[in-house]
Amino acid sequence: MKRLILFFPIFLFVFFILGCTAEEIASKLWPQEEIIAEKAYIYLEEDLIKRKVDPARDFYWDYYLFIPSALSKDRPLYLLVNFTDTPSWELDDKDDSEQMEIHERHAYNDVYASWKNQIARELNVPFLVPVFPWPIPNYWLRTHALNREAMLNREKSLARPDLQLIAMIRDAQEILAEAGFDVQEKILMNGIHHSSGFFANRFTIIHPYMVKAVAFGNISAMPTLPIEYWEGERLRYPVGIADIRRIAGHGFDSEEYSRVRQYIYIGTKGMISDIDDAVKDGYSFDKTEAKLIERLFGKDVMIRWQKIEQVNKELGIPATFVVYESFGYWDFDVSYKITEDITNFFKEVIEMQ
Repeated sequence: MKRLILFFPIFLFVFFILGCTAEEIASKLWPQEEIIAEKAYIYLEEDLIKRKVDPARDFYWDYYLFIPSALSKDRPLYLLVNFTDTPSWELDDKDDSEQMEIHERHAYNDVYASWKNQIARELNVPFLVPVFPWPIPNYWLRTHALNREAMLNREKSLARPDLQLIAMIRDAQEILAEAGFDVQEKILMNGIHHSSGFFANRFTIIHPYMVKAVAFGNISAMPTLPIEYWEGERLRYPVGIADIRRIAGHGFDSEEYSRVRQYIYIGTKGMISDIDDAVKDGYSFDKTEAKLIERLFGKDVMIRWQKIEQVNKELGIPATFVVYESFGYWDFDVSYKITEDITNFFKEVIEMQ
């Protein structure tokens, strides 16, 4: 029964899409905006708004904010944040407008009709999902993964996705506070599979003061390590933090980072082959970084996983490492288990406040 409840939002979203004309879908995803309190909002559902781009507040792309109808004003709340992972193959051969429509659909699905939304509902917390572009055919400017190129890019609307997300978070917290909710400054962050997992991990490394707890997985056993050197080798971002000041404009805050609770996971199915190894895809890491990773931590994903876990233990990082057997894209049994475990992880963090 729990599994039916868990995946009902996904079935609902598919039914919603298949049961609408193109015009009806467009009216749902991109309806007319309203200006309220000098902010541009779009009310998509009773418990979902779309906040329009606001350069004056330092974000150049829209974001979605899900506010559960049963949200309590009697207790402190954390905002849950998840970055969308749009597959590159969906964006190939599409113009800019078509690509943004695809990003919009993925963000809407994530925030309102997915297992990620189910976590927000179970925790009864507000949930933010940004709508960031990944400007293909420039595959290397992987804004969704917060890779090196994305951090160093200075094209205004695409510059510093991390800072734009912080601006969105503060904007959403202000919206919630104005509505009478007691919102904590720190957030809960969730990410799964390649891009969104990398973003969650790297955002936490760069801005640990923003994050109360983070859960991420399937990033080919290569999270950014909170160290500058390993075995005499310099680890520049995103392998390590040797040049974090150049990348982020500030140093690494080890004290704040040590306070962040982390839940890090990997699945064995599909994660062993080269085709699914993000270290080799050329987008998450460049060739120099990939060679360094393989030399220091191994070419095999699971061997790498064991070494990375050991490094984190030696550093005293409060992280839980979990391996899920046979976890694939459509393995609903294991997906349900992961969703349940992540929810329980965040529940424990919230209850400890």
